[in-house]
Amino acid sequence: MVAAIYAPEAVAVVLGTLSVVMFVWAVVGLIRPDWARLPNRMASVWVWALSVGMVIAAVWLMPPEPEVGQTDAPTGDPAVVTADTWSDGPWPLTVGGGVLECVDEAVFIATDDGRKWPLNGLARTVHAQFGAEPATEPIWRENPELPGTRINIGPLIAHARRLCSSG
Repeated sequence: MVAAIYAPEAVAVVLGTLSVVMFVWAVVGLIRPDWARLPNRMASVWVWALSVGMVIAAVWLMPPEPEVGQTDAPTGDPAVVTADTWSDGPWPLTVGGGVLECVDEAVFIATDDGRKWPLNGLARTVHAQFGAEPATEPIWRENPELPGTRINIGPLIAHARRLCSSG
């Protein structure tokens, strides 16, 4: 809890809030000096300078936003899977294979055409962060035995999770 108080983000929020308060005080001091009780114009200049300095400090202390498509290292070693070598039920995809990747609990498959596809719900939710397509359906094979359904993709997701958790 103590570490959270001194975190740069918390300091930046406090400095940002103080700079807004000082900025408003300085504006009020210019419009109605009797309300802000500034003794002279020099005090108003100092308030402006302090508020600008605090904004600069707040911006400097904020952590950088991650770049779009920037990813953490995969949790486990990526693994190549193909329709020819798949032995856990029917191959669930229309593509011939790809490389399985995990980022935390999100599971993706990267295909030969350079596209990355989400395999589970979390991956579909965060697809944009990792440069993936928004849905699996375009490459998810339909089940010829049950029209309107698709081949079970669960075994492929379970295989990817096993590989990623062993790394």
